[in-house]
Amino acid sequence: MGTAPPAALTEAFEEPIGGPPPGPPMGPPQGPQGPPEPEVTTFQIGNSVELTDEEKTALRFIRDTITEPDDEIREKMTPIWQMYENYWRGIQDVVYDTDSQSFLSAAGVLKSAGELEDTYIGSKIVNTYRARGESIAAALSTGTPQVKFFPEDADDPQDINTAKAYSKASEYIADDNEAKLLHLRAIYTRWNQPFVAYYNTYVYDEEYGMLEKREYGSSEQDMTEAHCPGCGDELPVQTPNSICPDCGQEAVQETTTETIPAVTKIEEIPKGKEKIEVYGPRHVRIPYNIKKLQQGGYLILETEGHWAQLVSIFPQLQAEVKEGSPAQTSTSDQSRIARRSLEGATPDSDQRTLHRCWFRKWTYELIADENVRASLRVKFPEGVQVTFVDEIFVEAFDESMDEHWTLVPDPFAEHVHGDPMGKPMIPIQDMTNDVVQLTLEKILFGIPDSFGDPTVLNFKKYANSEKSPGSIFQAKRPPGQNLDAGFFQFKPATLGDNESIFRDALDQYGMSTTGDFPGIHGGPLQKGSSRTADEYRQAKQSALQRLGILWFNLGICWAQVMKKAVNELRIHMKFQGEDVKFVEEVGKGFLNVWIKLADIADGEIGRVRPENADTFPLTTEQQRGALLELIQTGNPMLSDFVFSPENIGEMSRILIGLNRFKVPGEEAREQQLQEIHDILIGAPVMVDEMMDDHEMHAITGKSWAAGEDGRKTKEINPQGFQMVVEHVQQHEFILQMMQEQQAAAEAAAAVPAPKGGQAQKSGAAESVPPPEG
Repeated sequence: MGTAPPAALTEAFEEPIGGPPPGPPMGPPQGPQGPPEPEVTTFQIGNSVELTDEEKTALRFIRDTITEPDDEIREKMTPIWQMYENYWRGIQDVVYDTDSQSFLSAAGVLKSAGELEDTYIGSKIVNTYRARGESIAAALSTGTPQVKFFPEDADDPQDINTAKAYSKASEYIADDNEAKLLHLRAIYTRWNQPFVAYYNTYVYDEEYGMLEKREYGSSEQDMTEAHCPGCGDELPVQTPNSICPDCGQEAVQETTTETIPAVTKIEEIPKGKEKIEVYGPRHVRIPYNIKKLQQGGYLILETEGHWAQLVSIFPQLQAEVKEGSPAQTSTSDQSRIARRSLEGATPDSDQRTLHRCWFRKWTYELIADENVRASLRVKFPEGVQVTFVDEIFVEAFDESMDEHWTLVPDPFAEHVHGDPMGKPMIPIQDMTNDVVQLTLEKILFGIPDSFGDPTVLNFKKYANSEKSPGSIFQAKRPPGQNLDAGFFQFKPATLGDNESIFRDALDQYGMSTTGDFPGIHGGPLQKGSSRTADEYRQAKQSALQRLGILWFNLGICWAQVMKKAVNELRIHMKFQGEDVKFVEEVGKGFLNVWIKLADIADGEIGRVRPENADTFPLTTEQQRGALLELIQTGNPMLSDFVFSPENIGEMSRILIGLNRFKVPGEEAREQQLQEIHDILIGAPVMVDEMMDDHEMHAITGKSWAAGEDGRKTKEINPQGFQMVVEHVQQHEFILQMMQEQQAAAEAAAAVPAPKGGQAQKSGAAESVPPPEG
């Protein structure tokens, strides 16, 4: 289809019959020509390393060989880990069926609970196992550990800037991954499983947006110049040649070829984000005889997905992956059923297992063929990450296990596979269920059955007779005995004190074995306590000391996760060549926070530690109490600190707890920050002498200039920084004038009022100059 404008099409239809008139002779384009259009390509995400069939077989051989010694113990432990998950969900009256490889209800003679006809048959579960786990999770999840990065060299400014940029990036990643939910998931996993595994990876997705990565090179371009042969003046290049206005001679054109910089390639890249996931041993498979991850030769992440979903992710499997699932090893099948099935449920045959395996480079020694070993060392120098769908090879990458995985083990165990935190609650939960069941049965069967002699009372007639008050029924007493001798009744079951005493003892056992004491959540203290506020505070502090072990362990591991995640973000920022921005809430407004590539890329990071790893994050109520104590001290320095413009918004949120509560000065501070932003982008900002809060504007401007944003602006944009300084000086000048006017008014008001007219006369007489001569 043509692209000529409509005018050109009209002229073409109005041509004479003999054809178009002859035009000027065709020649090469005149004047300078632009560089050729750059090539535009789309970035291919996750291109797998090309492997031969022998190398694919070798990687599968490594997986089967290195995991074989652990198959038997994993087959034994998988039902136990599933049992802990069942207890959390309240599925506790179950037994493991080796034939179906799932848990079945024991109350219904290996029937599922839904098939029982009498709902009172079977255990009534009071799930204290989950209640204590949630109580501990609530105490440990009031906040997430804050991470602090240290520079490699404290005297190197670039290292210091990089450490600060890492801290900003860790906040960005934690906020983007809902760190508190991850923290809760980790506590839940640690309660039910021997260890917690954090997995961090960078994910590209077009949903996050697109960016262009430009590659620069050089290109040859013809440059045509025109000048007068007489006077040598430069003339415009045109056809026909221009005429020199001074000499009247026709211009002479010269064409030269020059090399100029140009964009040679444009690559469209989807934006990405760093993602963090939490798993346990039911999904993550590692050796059982290691004390830390660095000692293990493999790590396998096993997850399930519908076969159609996996085909959409890996189109190369279209011909191999179809409906249904092929046979696998018994251990793999058992693990998949345990992850997917509930009590008595039938496994979904459409589910396929995605095996993402990480092998260390020393595992290549398991391969007998030297050529294959040498090839794998060259293609995967850092280790290999290989993906299988069931037994089908999918892809492989050069990737280190330690850069993406972090374990939270049991610190008191000899190996990574220790004991779940909730393990001591299992027997207590079972005993609690037994006590509840026995107590319920005593109540339900508290009215016993009665027995009677049919020769004493005709039970059939009695059943068919009409009952009314005062009715009389015929009965025949036994010979020589009273009428009641023909009836018998068992002694009714009664509730004694033993049940309540034992239940109380089980509560104490549960608290002592798990550390879930009442002081954690403000529950009642022991009998005989005075129950004062200070005693509650001491009880809570004492109770949290034991949970501090898990908090410290999670904090140390979270710091390592953040370091790995920011390191990976740094690599991809270098590749993309772009800064990262996220938005922070400041008071009632918002602020853009930039992670500069120049800051994060050039320096080096030393160690990383969680801030306040030995203490729990304060709840809002605890923060309010600490803030009130600071105010009540009456110390002027502390009061200035609490009510400073920088802290006034946070102070109102903690002290009052009302986000819509207006604090004097907060809006003026936000207005000044917005004005600073407008000044730096070149927008005109005028000082309003009447409406502006000049004192708050001046304080906010000076605080911004002394902060990190101001110092960096002064370095990279000195002209904009100077404009901000001048803007703040205007506020100070107006403020000074207002103070002087106020001082003059106060001084005038302090002069005593004149008495009668004497003061006026005296003043008038003194003002008359003396006569001359």
